[in-house]
Amino acid sequence: MADAGTRQSGAAALTTPPALLPAGKTYTVTLLTGDVVTVHTRASGCPVVSVKPARPSGVLRRGCGPDGRVRVVPGDVAHLLGDVYDEALFDVTTLITEGYDDARAKELPLIVRPGTARAASTFAAGLRGKRNLASIGAVAGRQPKGQRAELPATGGGKVWLDHKVRATSLTNAGAKIDGNLTQVSAPRAWATGYTGTGTTVAVLDTGVDTTHPDLAGKVAEKKDFTVEGGDAVDGHGHGTHVAATIGGSGAAARGERRGVAPGATLLAGKVLDDEGYGTDSSVIAGMEWAAPRADVVNLSLGGYDPSDGSDPMSQALDALTDEHGTLFVVAAGNDGPYDRIITAPAGAPPALSRGAGGG
Repeated sequence: MADAGTRQSGAAALTTPPALLPAGKTYTVTLLTGDVVTVHTRASGCPVVSVKPARPSGVLRRGCGPDGRVRVVPGDVAHLLGDVYDEALFDVTTLITEGYDDARAKELPLIVRPGTARAASTFAAGLRGKRNLASIGAVAGRQPKGQRAELPATGGGKVWLDHKVRATSLTNAGAKIDGNLTQVSAPRAWATGYTGTGTTVAVLDTGVDTTHPDLAGKVAEKKDFTVEGGDAVDGHGHGTHVAATIGGSGAAARGERRGVAPGATLLAGKVLDDEGYGTDSSVIAGMEWAAPRADVVNLSLGGYDPSDGSDPMSQALDALTDEHGTLFVVAAGNDGPYDRIITAPAGAPPALSRGAGGG
């Protein structure tokens, strides 16, 4: 693996890796293992990288591949990568992109599955702001930077980065949805008596504005998973749009913007903040709350990277589907630069993943 910032020769030099971070910036990132990485970005190609090892004799693998991503892996955990440690924990570009560089975060958000490993259990118990995630047998919390995680190679222990997730775009926000209703044959369903009556749909999103005329009396229960004791009010707009598209009465527009299932009862779980962002753990907590209460759970959100279904959110969706028989409907392939990839949790096999809908 070539050092980042070094000049490559031969065929490798014919392709310049993309610059994934803004040019002319300097970032410092402390890894889970305590190693400190400094990244100086450039207008094109790989950034220049320097590393201060946590131990004077520490051996590090560092490099920037054809994808332009900077990765720094301590030699003593390289053999645990993937099995015990999430690869994203040593993907410096991901850590910067998600706002976990040292200037913006003094703690690293993690999801830890202790398994039967005593060291993993001790580490999980020491996290700050812990949240239990029973569906995947894990705990989420924050690890102060500079404190090394000691996890064994056996015993089922696993540490993931608690990734950022975001609301998908509102392709049709503010427009009449009559065309969309026709596309999914909603008027035909209504004519035969199927209006969603007797069905409960949970909307896990930015919360819901329950004062909106289309949603008056529609939301039976709500809960905030972004702030403890929060009121689940939508300060963004995405969740209200999604909820109205699903089960709105159309009252605000004299029925012209009626939802697909206007007879359905709605639940509102605020898993994304008022900027439209959340974390894997906030979404999983919302899923665990919604699954036993709802027939259908809607997630118009997703992560940043492709998912093969092995990430924590997808694993939670698998487990909750098996336990409760809930149908999870998840956005996929409908958000700008991410419109050609399946992100978490849409990669989970039981998920009804949908694309090109917006919201």
